[in-house]
Amino acid sequence: MDLSELMGLGGLYRNLGLLFYFPDKEELKTLGVFDLLSEYIEQFQPNLTRYVISMRDSFEACSEEELKIEFSKLFIGPYKLIAPPYGSVYLDGQSQVHGPSTVLVENHFRRHNLKVELKEPPDHIAIELEFVGILLQKCESPQLEEEILTFYTDLFEPWIDPFCDRIIEGTDIEYFSNLAKLIKDTKELTSKMISCLR
Repeated sequence: MDLSELMGLGGLYRNLGLLFYFPDKEELKTLGVFDLLSEYIEQFQPNLTRYVISMRDSFEACSEEELKIEFSKLFIGPYKLIAPPYGSVYLDGQSQVHGPSTVLVENHFRRHNLKVELKEPPDHIAIELEFVGILLQKCESPQLEEEILTFYTDLFEPWIDPFCDRIIEGTDIEYFSNLAKLIKDTKELTSKMISCLR
């Protein structure tokens, strides 16, 4: 795996993270997130662009209000969350937010001088996707390779499938279900790619 592949994969993760903020149709169009996702995916798994096409179509067909209501239903509440977007809920058991695994995530962030500006625990999916992207884009030394392996295999990879499965089962809006499918397939691809670092 060469540096350009890691940079591209890192860019893919960072753009996926943008899709887990409260939906703002105008901002996502301005940022060109769907075009960027397609560009990055073309480098690795062109067949995954089908998810991006479906996401874009659904995103454009839904009103911003529909997207915000569904986003809230899945990730915010006020009722029982369908897909809590926090790693600790899945890693620490008992649906605990800000559990022991969150402290481990914070320690990784501290080592990289990453300051979280969201009013969310650091193990929020958007923040972790961004961090995985940063690590992949900086992965140019054995020490950083070890860091990505540790963070990815211990604190990121184990909770992504159950989280994404809850989204897929809990929504009828293809934007969200295809986002979850894309993340699952990207995780599988990443697992294969970073196994080369072992």
